[in-house]
Amino acid sequence: MSAAKAQIVSIERAEPRPFGHFLGDTLDFDILVEVDPAYRLDLASAPQPGPVTYWLDLRSVRIGDEGGSPRRVRLRLDYQNFYAALDAKQMVVPGFDLTFRSGDKTALAQVAPFSFVISSLREAQPDASDPDALLRPDPPAPRKDLAPLRRAFGGCLALAALALGLVAFDRAWPPFQKRPARPFAQAARRLAREKGAQADPAAFKVMHQAMDAASGGRLLEEDLGGFLERRPEFSDERAAFERFFDASRRIFYAGGEAARNLFGLDELRAFARRLAAIERGAK
Repeated sequence: MSAAKAQIVSIERAEPRPFGHFLGDTLDFDILVEVDPAYRLDLASAPQPGPVTYWLDLRSVRIGDEGGSPRRVRLRLDYQNFYAALDAKQMVVPGFDLTFRSGDKTALAQVAPFSFVISSLREAQPDASDPDALLRPDPPAPRKDLAPLRRAFGGCLALAALALGLVAFDRAWPPFQKRPARPFAQAARRLAREKGAQADPAAFKVMHQAMDAASGGRLLEEDLGGFLERRPEFSDERAAFERFFDASRRIFYAGGEAARNLFGLDELRAFARRLAAIERGAK
């Protein structure tokens, strides 16, 4: 072995399978050359992308110098086959030489050709006597049982109708609009539209009207005990009822800012919302 050739330590190649290729297939090569660390690849000697033969193109070339001792130089080559074979045929990817240089010294790495078998996409000579024999009927459309889907759809419709009915009942939509009214809910909505921070006689009047409607008649402070016995769901709000009646008596008969501050508008709104929630749960 000459001194130049002795600088090439080894050539390893990972190559595609040598059979089972068709028109348009790609062939990928991974070539690893180990050389003396002083030598570097002459890039001009590496294959260049483009046509190699009339039926073979080199699509891409990637070169990597991994260093080390010995120096490892890796080439990744991607070829594409354009040979339209009429029958199985052996083809050859040409080999090539890689030149490595160290000053005025050179070393040559010879990459051997690669042989593979290409197959045709169809038979070369179909039977012309019966061209229809080459055709196959379309596969029948699969039959799918739609009964489970119909049952699921019916169940979804039933759930949707039930949900709509519950919403209609809660919102008093037809045919539920004739159910008993919710006076405290109406009062809460009316108080929400009031302006300012202090409750005036009009706001207290709204609450009195709601209490009268809930009681089924005029509800005075003296009647509170009997009302809570008839409507025990409101019993937890007894203290708030008593404070409301005390503030109402003062605002209607005593007047003055002090009376208004006993039960502010925000507190009155919160009181109405609590009673509306109890009312809703009791219906």
